[in-house]
Amino acid sequence: KVICRFQAQVRGTLARAWLQAQPILVMMDPGQDLDDEMFLILMRAMVDLKLVTCVGVVTALSPTHMRARLARGTMHQLGMDTPVAAGLDGVTRGDTEDMKGLDYMADASADIEGIDLMR
Repeated sequence: KVICRFQAQVRGTLARAWLQAQPILVMMDPGQDLDDEMFLILMRAMVDLKLVTCVGVVTALSPTHMRARLARGTMHQLGMDTPVAAGLDGVTRGDTEDMKGLDYMADASADIEGIDLMR
């Protein structure tokens, strides 16, 4: 019994050493619908389980700076201090009506560009 327990402990220790959290960079367009916010909640759970580490979030679809502020505000509510950056606006103009009046949208003073986050 002692040998079996020791073997199980060694296997568990080795498995944890081999299983390291995978770094991810997230690309999203928050504010269009709830899939992005739901993903951030799921990502928080995966970070807590040490399955992933989020190295940053880059937003897409105009207005990307406003979407970055929305993502940063959501992550702040989730207790995550991950860099969030605005990507390129693209060729179409997105609708901002759904994002107006959200009390958890982050301040624009911390805006960074997506290209800087990916370097």
